[in-house]
Amino acid sequence: MKKKNQSLDEILFECAQHGVTDLVGKVANEHRVGIELLLSRRRTKTIAKARTELYVELHNAGLSYPEIGRCTGRDHTTVLSGVRSVRKLGVA
Repeated sequence: MKKKNQSLDEILFECAQHGVTDLVGKVANEHRVGIELLLSRRRTKTIAKARTELYVELHNAGLSYPEIGRCTGRDHTTVLSGVRSVRKLGVA
């Protein structure tokens, strides 16, 4: 879960620990949003869609929901909800 004072550097460090920093950058580039926005608290439609795709990509890469949560600054239940919503739509 993201602590209120957790910095972008701390979140990116967690991504590096799991070797998925490049994947985060790839999803950000595909959706034309910055990594800062992708990992921010903003919830615009474009950013939320990109973030949900990131959850799915990280899950497909073998990360658990808690690990994905730490890599994105979110709670694992938020990640789980995002992955389920994509699966329900039949996209992933």
